[in-house]
Amino acid sequence: MIFKISGKSNKKLVVRNEKNKRRFTMIYKGSRKNIHIIMKDRKRAVLYTIFPEVREKKPQVKIFSGEECILTCNCVNMFVDREMTFTFMGDIRYRLKDTNENTGTDSVYDVIDERDKKSIGRITVKRDEKGIRSFLIGIDDNYYRDYMILFPLCLELCYYKNEG
Repeated sequence: MIFKISGKSNKKLVVRNEKNKRRFTMIYKGSRKNIHIIMKDRKRAVLYTIFPEVREKKPQVKIFSGEECILTCNCVNMFVDREMTFTFMGDIRYRLKDTNENTGTDSVYDVIDERDKKSIGRITVKRDEKGIRSFLIGIDDNYYRDYMILFPLCLELCYYKNEG
């Protein structure tokens, strides 16, 4: 599965599939200090709610489906060899690791399944000349889950939100 995530405005992100059809919309809500993000499908039903936090001076993102926290994203390394872990229902399932294949304004991250210890996809962060970011995410069809579309949003909230 290949998805492109781009900003429609500074408060809304749109997720499109490889056929350029809109699949999901992510809307920023709340104030700058108390922000949360809502992910909706094409029928405008709320699928996930995302809450960024800070734990032990490192960013953490909690993803809720209804009232239950299903996924917790923890930032492991902030600056050199950026790395994040995703805990699904109590055990670490996924890891995002910077590949150091960065070219110019693009950054590339591997998505690793911790159960099989193998790479199941890639996320590319692209910046245009105005500094606006878009994300390209490709996940192996056998491992794809709809919450994986939130991985680039976790990258945005942990690493890029304070950049210009």
